[in-house]
Amino acid sequence: MGKALSVAQQLADEWHSMVLMVAHVGKDASRGIRGASALHAGADVVLAVKRTPDTKHVSIRVDKQKDGPDGARFDFKLEDAEVAYRRTGEVIKTLVAAPTVGERSAAEWCLEALSADADMTGPEVHERVTGLCREGRYSPVTEAAVKMALSRGVKAGTLSNNGGKYRVLPRAAF
Repeated sequence: MGKALSVAQQLADEWHSMVLMVAHVGKDASRGIRGASALHAGADVVLAVKRTPDTKHVSIRVDKQKDGPDGARFDFKLEDAEVAYRRTGEVIKTLVAAPTVGERSAAEWCLEALSADADMTGPEVHERVTGLCREGRYSPVTEAAVKMALSRGVKAGTLSNNGGKYRVLPRAAF
């Protein structure tokens, strides 16, 4: 990994540019990115990108920033769009990022909370959602809204409720 970081730095210096290296987390996201710790240590900026399951909501969080504060969070929603190639006129479907400002529903917050920790009671989900809102500096979600979102999630088949513990159900195969 040290060699890759060295080459990336040489490219950045020679071309007066930024080199973007992409990594991903393993099964246990709390352990951070996979591979050598040198990747995280040698980077000037580390961004964590997370998509809330079963939604088009995406968050980017600054995990490390050499010359600035960590922890900033940027949220956006992916929206369907069509793009035409100028030369051929061919139209393709794609997704574009649209900023969201306080547009997340209680259901989206519940899915994010449960995707990190399965088998949580309603009050535990509410506590986790409250923490997520606080971390991202969002308005809090009421306990009643969380209860309603959990109930609707069970009825829609997105969540299961087993003895008062909620869990996100696996998505159907594509």
